Amino acid sequence: RTDISLNKNRDGFISLESFINGRYDLYSYLYGLYLGDGCVYRQKKGVDALTIALDSKYIELVEEVRKSLELFSGNKVRVYLRGNCYNLTIYGKHIKDIFIKYGKGKKHNNYVYLPNILLKNICYKSMAKGLFQSDGSYYYDKHNKKYFYSFTNMSKDIIDIFTMCLDNLDISYDLQYNSKNV
Repeated sequence: RTDISLNKNRDGFISLESFINGRYDLYSYLYGLYLGDGCVYRQKKGVDALTIALDSKYIELVEEVRKSLELFSGNKVRVYLRGNCYNLTIYGKHIKDIFIKYGKGKKHNNYVYLPNILLKNICYKSMAKGLFQSDGSYYYDKHNKKYFYSFTNMSKDIIDIFTMCLDNLDISYDLQYNSKNV
């Protein structure tokens, strides 16, 4: 098992910025994946973990995310099959500083926001890619005879983050809300 540890500066404070080291495109991408299909939790030994769950049908995506997590963390990723999903996990004392834990339970029941360091340096294309790869789909609508992209999430906050990315990328979209979820 490997561990992400953040270096402390001379005043003893953890430096998230030095850990990210200008890789805001990678951080944005992984944060988008985390918002869609990830969770942060504390293990019994007091070590935090980030797990991203991906459908086992998309093995190329699993490999892309594994490589991205390893590049970002500098550590080997634990990958295991659980049902029809691959869980990709990294461990560290400071996971919750890098990927915010949004309260107890499911993210859509909590207020979801981006950390300030990411808001100041966000790569909208990478964030949108991570969000789409976790909760998006591309399909052919036989009725309209067109291909469509769709993004579904139960959190209005996460939908707002996704639409912020689309707005900044000048991508037009329509919103359709399910009244049960909003």
